Amino acid sequence: PFFFFFSEACYTGQGVYWFEFDKGQNAALFICAVLQSVGKNYNYQNCLTGAKLKQETITLPVDQTGQPDWNYMESFMKQINQQAQAKLEQLEKGSI
Repeated sequence: PFFFFFSEACYTGQGVYWFEFDKGQNAALFICAVLQSVGKNYNYQNCLTGAKLKQETITLPVDQTGQPDWNYMESFMKQINQQAQAKLEQLEKGSI
């Protein structure tokens, strides 16, 4: 299975699950990465379905109140994206 974030409406094929997410693009990308990790436990014969996903335990970072720490997820993915962008720029310059 693959997990993606789209900021705009899009058309998909069959067998696609979607959900609305209002916590920010970087937090959505964090969730996609977590779900991608969960999906590695499944294959074509043992498909990850919505029902199976509901049975999975997904651990997220939490804040001091025990709630998901959306700010941390936003800033973490922002940092990852900045590092990736810096590497791409180095590649373009031929310095890697």
